[in-house]
Amino acid sequence: MANKFDMGKVEKQVRTQLEASLVLMGRTAKTFFYDNFRKQGFDDKTVTKWTPRKKADKRAGRAILVKSGDLRRSIRFDTVNKNNLSVRIASDLPYAKIHNDGLMGNAWGKAPFKMPKRQFIGDSYQLNEKVKKIILNNLNKAFK
Repeated sequence: MANKFDMGKVEKQVRTQLEASLVLMGRTAKTFFYDNFRKQGFDDKTVTKWTPRKKADKRAGRAILVKSGDLRRSIRFDTVNKNNLSVRIASDLPYAKIHNDGLMGNAWGKAPFKMPKRQFIGDSYQLNEKVKKIILNNLNKAFK
């Protein structure tokens, strides 16, 4: 008598492990982006340091992009979509995009100015490698 291979069971096990990976991937990404504030730059294949402040005023000695810590603490991974197996990492602060992408123009009703790009969140080779390890480790559990 031949052994039957239950593809449906394997598919269910793989799906369960991938869904379990979502929260771990979200936590890993959040921690990774938090670390960019400690590194004072964006970590992709290497760390791209943020542009220093132009003026050495009362903020001298304080980390760039850190005044109250609100920007760093605003990083969330609260949107987990199990159907699409996706995690969304974002900040809901209105000035997060301005700092992350840089800006040239008017903002906050002030005269035109240029805000240098100081990316702290986004696509990163290093983060992708960490996520791959999480996925592979959990998929290996499905086949044990």
